[in-house]
Amino acid sequence: MRNSAIALCIALIASGCKSDPAVVPVSGVVKLDGKPLAKATVEFQPAPLPNSIEAAGPSSFGTTDDSGAYSLMLIGRDVPGAIVGEHKVIIRTTLAPAQQRGDSVVGRERVPAKYNSASELTFSVKAGAPMTANWDLKSQ
Repeated sequence: MRNSAIALCIALIASGCKSDPAVVPVSGVVKLDGKPLAKATVEFQPAPLPNSIEAAGPSSFGTTDDSGAYSLMLIGRDVPGAIVGEHKVIIRTTLAPAQQRGDSVVGRERVPAKYNSASELTFSVKAGAPMTANWDLKSQ
């Protein structure tokens, strides 16, 4: 019993020493058919860690303004940006099914599935200075 308690304490101490992943500010502009895409959500989902199904860290999220501009924030934290590494990018104008609440989703999705539910978009966040990720999407 004593050995298992010691092992548990060591595991807890080691996990507490794990450093947070590096975060870099990321912003940009989203256009659809050459026009600013307002009120769209932009999500960066980190790729899984090597030999794992666990993500390298939290996803990031931003909402475009009337000019299509957005800035990412880590989900669940008050930190601007995205973690360093490869990301799958999802851009949509309606909420994801898991986020839908009552009548909060009005209208149909204006952004093709290849940019959201079947996203082909990726972005590599590199350590250092703030990064710009602009997207010029096509409806056809």
